[in-house]
Amino acid sequence: MKFGSIGDTHGRPYWKKFVENNPQIDKWVLIGDFPDSNKYKPIEVVYNLKEIIHFKKTNPDKVILLLGNHCIQYYFFPNYRCSGFQNSIAYELQQLYLENKHLFQVAYQHKNYIWTHAGISNRWYDKHKDEIESVRKRIGATNIAECLNYINGTKEAHILHEISHHRGGIMNAGGITWADFKETFNDALVGYKQVCGHTSVKHIQMIGDDKTNITYIDCLGTVEDFYKLEIND
Repeated sequence: MKFGSIGDTHGRPYWKKFVENNPQIDKWVLIGDFPDSNKYKPIEVVYNLKEIIHFKKTNPDKVILLLGNHCIQYYFFPNYRCSGFQNSIAYELQQLYLENKHLFQVAYQHKNYIWTHAGISNRWYDKHKDEIESVRKRIGATNIAECLNYINGTKEAHILHEISHHRGGIMNAGGITWADFKETFNDALVGYKQVCGHTSVKHIQMIGDDKTNITYIDCLGTVEDFYKLEIND
């Protein structure tokens, strides 16, 4: 199965070019952070998000839309505020997210590959593993991503969006929408292969080995590229 993973868009329309030029991709995963831009006008940011939502609606089984920290500040407004907040379009963005919340998720998993916006560190996972395991048993989840997506719809959603001191917060480990590169590059969840954005990189880069690794794809600020991955079923 061929996957195409696209980094933080922040209003950038490059994803349309990727999709058009790569019909061989079986599943597209957009890693989140669709709004907030210092390059595109607010009206362009909203329009781009509407196009992304339409892309998902017309290809429900082929497209995965993940929520990033710049998404959740509108999704859960007025909570989880972060930099770049655009008050002029806040209500419209919130309505787009809430009206289409069934189209968004915080994690996606295929075998031992996991996609989240910011990545999962062992430190954060160990802190919340009892709760995650409890959810797994309660809903009969078959993988970690299912548990995380369920939690995001409960009053415990805040654990997914915790901010560590690396990003100006007070927690000892950042959640899956806020973890910093410094938290994940040498502490990626053991036994899994991750794909994440959130921390800007000059080019797509993978750190780790054949059993445990993490690939950072938030590169659209410097290069128009997306991460291609083939997983044998």
